[in-house]
Amino acid sequence: SRAVSLAEVELSDTQRMLAFNDFFIGSATHVSARYRIEVDGRQEPQSSSGVIVSTGAGSTGWLSSLFNMASGLGRFL
Repeated sequence: SRAVSLAEVELSDTQRMLAFNDFFIGSATHVSARYRIEVDGRQEPQSSSGVIVSTGAGSTGWLSSLFNMASGLGRFL
């Protein structure tokens, strides 16, 4: 068997979710969302249209597509 990394999210209503690939954390529309990121006990408040949290398995999917798109945009400009 192989070990895999999962992403975990805890919502403000205490629901917990796990993801094998990615989480998109934010509003379904393009409005600004407020959320808090915590890593190793350190927290930082955020405000944006959202954030993608990707695991090792997800890094070749959605996240990779975003990097490719950003790179292409950079070359275009």
